[in-house]
Amino acid sequence: MSHECAGIQVESGTKLSAPLQHLKDEHPILLGMMDELEDLAEQLKAVGEAHTNLLRLREEVVLFMEELLPHSEKEEGFLFPMLGSYIGKETGPIVVMEYQHEMAKENFEAYLRGTFDLSETITAKEAEKLYNRVIEGCSILISHFHKEENVLFPMAENMLTDVDKAALMKHYKIS
Repeated sequence: MSHECAGIQVESGTKLSAPLQHLKDEHPILLGMMDELEDLAEQLKAVGEAHTNLLRLREEVVLFMEELLPHSEKEEGFLFPMLGSYIGKETGPIVVMEYQHEMAKENFEAYLRGTFDLSETITAKEAEKLYNRVIEGCSILISHFHKEENVLFPMAENMLTDVDKAALMKHYKIS
């Protein structure tokens, strides 16, 4: 399937080099964790007992963030700037990808802040807002991963040089 991004035709079926495949291979684990987070947030939102359930979900969000942040850093710290040197960093796909990272993280961080010193008397409305932060963060990242896998990674594969890809491999500690 072909997509256009930043005026460039991109084939989503492109075979990826090791560093890009490495990033893509991290997605299924994160997607599975997000599916579980979304399901748990929806279930807990429906049953009440907000204080206990929000703290239970908090533990899962912390575990998820421990997996997500190193993955995000690989993209934000290395891939996005490298690709941005070819396609620009002010507009286009890199700006969108960074914005989605920021928005997803903000949702999860707002949830963590909101549950850090959680009152036993939290209202149902306040609890729902917190649950929705997790659900929204997951929703943003699921869409984001789809864009990376179908547009950004194939574009990077076609634009980055072998030297660039070798540098990514070194940064990602892939042999």
